[in-house]
This record gives sequence, structure tokens and C-alpha cells, in this order.
Amino acid sequence: MRILFVNHLKPTTASFLRQLGLGKELSTCGHKVSYMGRRPSTSAKRQGKLVDMAPRQTDQTELGRVTYWAEPFEELIPFNMVKLMEKCKNFDLIHVNKSFPLTSILLLAPKFLAGKRIVLDWEDWDGIGGYISFARKHLPSRFALGFFEEVVPKSCDSIITVSRILAKRAEKMGIALDKIFYIPNGFDGSLFDEKISGQRIRNMFNLGSKPIILLVSALHAYEGANFTKIFDCLHHVVKTDPDATLMIAGQGDVEEIMRYVESLGIRKNVVYVGYVPHAIIPEVIAAADVAVHILSDNVYFRSSSPMVVPEYMAMGKAVVASDVGELNTMLKDGAGILVKDQSSKAYGEAILKLLSDPEARRRIGETALARAKADYSYKKLAKKAEMAYSKALESRAQR
Repeated sequence: MRILFVNHLKPTTASFLRQLGLGKELSTCGHKVSYMGRRPSTSAKRQGKLVDMAPRQTDQTELGRVTYWAEPFEELIPFNMVKLMEKCKNFDLIHVNKSFPLTSILLLAPKFLAGKRIVLDWEDWDGIGGYISFARKHLPSRFALGFFEEVVPKSCDSIITVSRILAKRAEKMGIALDKIFYIPNGFDGSLFDEKISGQRIRNMFNLGSKPIILLVSALHAYEGANFTKIFDCLHHVVKTDPDATLMIAGQGDVEEIMRYVESLGIRKNVVYVGYVPHAIIPEVIAAADVAVHILSDNVYFRSSSPMVVPEYMAMGKAVVASDVGELNTMLKDGAGILVKDQSSKAYGEAILKLLSDPEARRRIGETALARAKADYSYKKLAKKAEMAYSKALESRAQR
């Protein structure tokens, strides 16, 4: 098959990394793969010692297949539509990351004028009750996100969802069950290896033998309740283990989030490493003793598939996480510690239990690693994507 991945985001984002992970494995299986996305800004403000570390050659190979949209993307829609029409001539179908308004508009010409099959990758619940209900977006943006999310999936030739909740939503929309494919986020098996050492990261940030709790996250202030809980949890942990340190990797509203850390008096227990190239994430994870992923229990987070959790698992790490949505599927039955009680104390006690018990960390990490390899490698998930593509092409044959 000839597959064109279309994305309105940059190659450094989780959404694009998902496409790169699937595309790499599809290429290995003999499919022709290419990508369209936004060029990383040379003026992007990125911080941290790890920002300039070069990606591995495997990532460079995939990035060499990216065709970039003309910028400013929002203002050059007609030009970009022509660019997409020219690019898609040599492809059987288009795999698009969600029903984002601008990419949905761009796809009108390939679908209705060129007859290209469209596979929608439904990555988030953006409509009412989801992202637009609590993110800081103005009213027209919220309306557009909600409207297109209701309309676009029904017109696609097959649907991929990252969560079972989104699969159920697609079914309730009237989309045929045989057109809906559940494919959660996964990990790149050529990048993540449990044998990788984290010593270089510990040395770089003078962490020595301190107990390290790791949070890898996009640091969005609108997710404030999650970060408040993480730092309250750390505040509880350091009362018992004063050397415990939370290492945070990510980019976003750092100053706003760190003000809360200062107010708790635990700044010395937090190491912010800044933006980390994806190729270096395995080393960062390897440096940790315990990984953490805390989510509020609402429809947006219940519908998501956190990309970093399968990566934690693939590195054999014990994870403490909220018992919310896809996290339950990933970490149940001993592959992690799921916290049902949303209190910061409950998370803190779970972390302390793991920090004081190396054998428990080893046992949970081994279970997590086995599950990651069985269910979350992009090599396995690409096989499911092939089924979604075949269904989309079958719909063309039937018309």
C-alpha cells in the first residue's frame, strides 16, 4: 500500500511521533510511506541541556520523508490544498491525525476530486466535554473543533481510535463497527530498550544516587489540577524521604507551574530538565527509579492514550498512575500501580512503597515490559493499521 500521513502539527509532537512510529514499521513491511506536517520553527523557545542532542539515524530516515506545509499554515490554505493534491497523486490513501478543522478542509479536494480514501486517526476527545470544555481557546476555535469532530468521522473510509471510549463514540455516531479500529499509542522498538543506561543523565544533572521519580509531560497550565496533585504528592513523599527528587521533562507553561512548587517549599526536590528530543527520552527514563502519570478523571483524559506510558513500560519501569481510562488497560494486573483514590496522599504512598522496595519495582517493571512488547510496540500496532487501510481501500472497490 501507499500511505500518506497528514498532520497539522510538527514532527516533535506526540501526534506526529505516533505517525512516525507506525510509518517506520509499515515501511519495513514494504509499504510506501510519506508524511506532511509543519516545519519546526527555528525560533522555537526550547530550554535544557538535552535540547541539542542529535536524534538517532532511524529518526532521521523517517524525517527525510516529511513534506512541509507552506507557512503561515492558516493563511495559505488554498496553496496547501494544491500542495496536498500534488503530493497525494502517488498514494492510495491518506492517514490524517484527527478531524482538525484546517486539515479537514484541506482533505476535501483529495477526497472528492481525486477519490482518495481517508483514514481518520481519532487521537483525542476535542468536542464538548473534552478539550474545548477546559482549554483556553476562544469561542470560534471551540465551535470549529466541536463541529468538525461531529461531522468528519462519518465521512471517512475507516476510523482508528486511540481509546475504547472513542471507539464507542464512533459507534454511537452510526459508523459501522467493521470500520472502527482500536489502536492505542505505543513505543518505537528500535529506540526503547530496557538495557539502556541512565547514568549519563544522572551525571549531567548531579543526581548521584538520589531516588528519582520521573514525569515526562507536555506542561500545559490548563491541566493544572494534574500538576497540583503531582507536587502535593511529592510534598508528601519528601516528608518520609527528603532526598526523593522529581525529574520533569517537557515543555510548556513552566513558570506558572513552578510557582506552585515554590509555594510548597520543595524546589530543591524538583529537577526540570527542559525539552528532551525523543531519541534521548529512553536515557531519561532509564535514569528514574519510578515513573508517574497522574490524570484527572474526566472525559478528555478517559479518552486519551498517554504515549509516554508504553515508553515507560518498554524501559521496564514501575509506574504509578491514575486508574483512569486507557491507563487501566495498560497497567492492570501487576504492570503498574493504579491509584483509584485521587488524593495526593494515595499517590505519595504508592511511590514511597516502590522507592522502599527494589524487588517490587523489578517485578512490576518486568510485567510492564512483557505487556509493552506484547501489546504496545508499533511493530504490532502497524499490523492493526494495515487492517484499517485495507478496509478503507475495500470501500473504494465497493463504490
